Amino acid sequence: MVKVLQICAEMPPYPHGGIGTAVGDLAPELTRCGIDLHVVGLYPNAELKRLGIPEFVETDGYRVTRLPKLKLGSNYRVNLLSNRLKLYRFIQKLYKNERFDLILCDDFDGFVPMGAPRGAKLIVRLNGSNFIYDAIMGGKACKLLHWMEKRTLREADAWIGVSEFFLKETEARIAPRPEQKRWVIPNPVDTTLFSPVDEGVMVKGRIFFHNSLGLRKGIYDLFDAFPGVVASIPEAHLEIHGDRHNFAAVKAELLSRVPASLWDRIRFHGRTERPQLPAELGKAHVACYPSHLETFGIGPVEAMAMERLTIYSSEGPGPEVMVNGKEGLLCPPKNVATLTETLIKALRMGHDERRKIGRLARLKAVERFDRSVIAQKYCKLFDSMF
Repeated sequence: MVKVLQICAEMPPYPHGGIGTAVGDLAPELTRCGIDLHVVGLYPNAELKRLGIPEFVETDGYRVTRLPKLKLGSNYRVNLLSNRLKLYRFIQKLYKNERFDLILCDDFDGFVPMGAPRGAKLIVRLNGSNFIYDAIMGGKACKLLHWMEKRTLREADAWIGVSEFFLKETEARIAPRPEQKRWVIPNPVDTTLFSPVDEGVMVKGRIFFHNSLGLRKGIYDLFDAFPGVVASIPEAHLEIHGDRHNFAAVKAELLSRVPASLWDRIRFHGRTERPQLPAELGKAHVACYPSHLETFGIGPVEAMAMERLTIYSSEGPGPEVMVNGKEGLLCPPKNVATLTETLIKALRMGHDERRKIGRLARLKAVERFDRSVIAQKYCKLFDSMF
């Protein structure tokens, strides 16, 4: 039996993004494949207490340990270093007790800059490091955090790109060592939770978006396109499921981009937990994800799994996720005019064509991205490491 230590700082039910979603979906499947799994991460202690989440739990055959973060004053770098050291010491102690075979962690936030204990392997999943995002988009995250992410990548025995696109982007900026193994394994999707619903629940003209409300996700482009869509499709309306730390300010800014006469066609739902998402997504006429940059993008695949006509970015991993015109519609990012045209095309599409695309999208999601399929790929990868 392969013993795996998974590093994750947003394991459900803690509020999470794409990494937490992927780890949460994959964990029970890995245990069903015979993997001995322990998930460990650093969490704000006050949030754990507020949410009533225990520091240790065993569920679905695997274990989860949530280490309370250290808070040593207000210096970000001091806290960053202190918490990485705390995690390192915990990993070393855990290794003496459990003798896990390998550590699996994401590149985001560089949690293992000192590498795995002697005798264990380190596999890093390329799921969106600050370093690579900043290099592509011109951001300026903390240099110490960049160093930790790069160091974690260099210490790794293997890399897993969640898309061919992001693997190549990482290789272009951090030359892998010749002995470092590299694979592409997409993030998993729960195609049982996200499964087709009766066509009758679809609401005509409904444009559905579920993602964080950041610039990178293309939400501002969607709002800029919306008036043009309504001019051609009078019943068009937006259902926005997503959150942001400054939600009220972001909501006000987004609404300022459309005429006040259209505000009653836009509903903000805030953060919607995954168990409730399928019921809302099932009502969508079109699901739209006009991201500027993604490493993979779980949201579009969840919509595909529900046979909903899905719009996704034509750059980045988009072409790996769907074939344009066959399994969904690809649209260039940061292009409001083309996004407007694509939304109008999608909303005008006939029932038969839309259903055909939806069924092919569902087939793609089940065959290539279902969590049981992805778990099998990981198990084969783990076996190949020894």
